[in-house]
Amino acid sequence: MNRLLFRLWMMALFAFVIVLAIHEMVLVYVLYSKQDVEYVETGLGGGYRVVAEILAETAPSEQEARMQEMSDWMGISLELIDGEALEPHLLQRLQERPVIIEVVDADSGRLITPVPGTDQFLRSGLLFDVPRVFRLRHIVVTLLAGILFSIVFWWQIRPLRRQHRILEDAALSMAAGDRDIRIDPAELSTAEPLAHAFNHMAEKTQARVDAQQRLLRSISHELRTPISRLRIGIHLLERPQPEVDRKREIQQLDQDLEELNLLVDELLTYARFEGDAAPTPKEPVQVRQLLLELAEKFQGDEKTCGPASSWKKLPETFPLAPRFFRRAVENLLRNALRHAECKVEIEAYQEGGALVVEVHDDGPGIPIEQREAVFEPFFRLPEEQTSPGYGMGLAIVRQIVSWHQGEAKVLDSPLGGSCFQTRWRAEDESWRP
Repeated sequence: MNRLLFRLWMMALFAFVIVLAIHEMVLVYVLYSKQDVEYVETGLGGGYRVVAEILAETAPSEQEARMQEMSDWMGISLELIDGEALEPHLLQRLQERPVIIEVVDADSGRLITPVPGTDQFLRSGLLFDVPRVFRLRHIVVTLLAGILFSIVFWWQIRPLRRQHRILEDAALSMAAGDRDIRIDPAELSTAEPLAHAFNHMAEKTQARVDAQQRLLRSISHELRTPISRLRIGIHLLERPQPEVDRKREIQQLDQDLEELNLLVDELLTYARFEGDAAPTPKEPVQVRQLLLELAEKFQGDEKTCGPASSWKKLPETFPLAPRFFRRAVENLLRNALRHAECKVEIEAYQEGGALVVEVHDDGPGIPIEQREAVFEPFFRLPEEQTSPGYGMGLAIVRQIVSWHQGEAKVLDSPLGGSCFQTRWRAEDESWRP
């Protein structure tokens, strides 16, 4: 931070020096603007023109003495020069005005006028000349202004240095493992949005790390059961036993491996949506056709599964990741059929710029206090503890829907059970009806 502030100070001081270096040229145009020059030429030109006419009437042999006499009387030096001594732009101006000012520098200038009846010009000495002591004082004042500028600059950036140190300490604390660290926005008065951004980042990081730790604990717990069964099965295979029992043990090991493979597949699907990168591109999906296919796929003899209405408000297509949209709806249907008494319905419609898909069942429903927990990885209701599965289905649904900038929640269903509502959003506003 000190290096950055030093560079800022050097850049500001360099700019200040550049201004000082060109101030003489700037002052020439500021102090001697066209209006100011014409004003001075008009004010002094009349008397100066009279002097030139007097010299024109004086004999050449007496001009020097007469010019010295008028110079003493006027308090400025006078001299006669030829036109060759003047620059072209001065000669051009003399054709437009009888008396002009030749600007020498920011502090002085000279009057020039033609002498009537001759090819010569009368030029005065320096007017408005600033004494040397005043020039020196001007330099001293400029240097003092530069020093004062540096002091004020450093005084103003002192709070920035302190606030940068607060932010740096907070970042280092978070890197060291303190995920509870937060910054009081009042401490970063000149960078309050930065404090809010840091706190938001810290909260998101803490939530993600906590979720990953919970997931790892759940994974270790869930993997322990199939691995233990595999270890026991392998141990039993090593013992002498009838061929029938041996085949049964091998079949059980194969089922345990398949169960373990299913768990790994669900974990990979869940983890794929943990990052910010898109797992697959979106494309227009014919939602009506896909939902009808899924309803027919899960149609059973004991429990019915079908559309709740004609879906008149459903768009022809909607931008989705088709593979994962299908996976999410399948998980919802499996969950609904597992808890339904005899009926499952699929409702779908478009609301604003979002596609809403609801899965209703006539089962016992889910208590309000557990409706958010069912979307957590490996969470299972008490009555599901002995049933197959790992509690990852609804967690995967929420991950997929969240990646589509949507949301998933549990509501009460008109059928008497639960309604799992998912809202899928389109990034492109052209999909809005």
